[in-house]
Amino acid sequence: MSAIATMYRDWHASGYLDANAVASVRGSRRRDMQMDVMRSFSNQALQAIRTTLQEMPDGPVKRRLRAALLLLQTAGLRRAEAVNMTWGHIERVRLDNMDSDIWALRFAGKGNRERMVPLKPETLQALEAHYQDRLALIDSGALASYADMPKKDCPLLGVLDERLALGNDGTIGDLASNARREANATGALSAARLHGVLKNFFRQVQQQPGAGDTDFLKASAHWLRHTFAHQSLRSSGKDLAVVQQLLGHADISTTGIYVKADMSSRVAAVLGVEAAV
Repeated sequence: MSAIATMYRDWHASGYLDANAVASVRGSRRRDMQMDVMRSFSNQALQAIRTTLQEMPDGPVKRRLRAALLLLQTAGLRRAEAVNMTWGHIERVRLDNMDSDIWALRFAGKGNRERMVPLKPETLQALEAHYQDRLALIDSGALASYADMPKKDCPLLGVLDERLALGNDGTIGDLASNARREANATGALSAARLHGVLKNFFRQVQQQPGAGDTDFLKASAHWLRHTFAHQSLRSSGKDLAVVQQLLGHADISTTGIYVKADMSSRVAAVLGVEAAV
């Protein structure tokens, strides 16, 4: 608009036009997108997360938590996207027209934009361990309702007790447990339940001596997505186009916010300034 307005103003001033057709047009000043991308985990904070998880007793709860943490932190999924993933969304990656040993999630994310996000081998292994727990729980009767479900329809993150997923016709009363609720057809973990699981875990991490300056009591699933964004930018050599595709941003300027937040170049620039005295 600025360029067009200048053109019409010059035409009018030179006598080429009798009137300036855009004299009353006022464009709006560009506003930079705001997003607190520093709500992410430092390497020290990630170590505190790792230590806390290692100290947990082994079992289905720990293995599901590890699968959830890795899915969010190494694939950059939004919480709502993570709970909607099934094994049917995973497919083998073709590299140089050859089938590879790498697998990826293919799905429609926010804005119905298709994404294909490669999975790290340890993430896939963690998801498989959680799936094997699901099969064992089906055999034990804890998840008997899902015994006949094919793997492709099984959620990547699921409940560990079908009592949390059964429907309820509801009864009169003031308690939330009395409310009517639909049955969980697949046994997928809900977004709200995943949020609760992570918040409870982060409260435990907060007690770690190595938690440092990170306020884990404020941490959420989106902190893991921000962490993935920073890490993938660094590992890709700050390739904005690649990271935009991985995160599913509609506008590459959104991805660019992570670059602006990176202090490495600014610190190097200041440290390179020669002190006057």
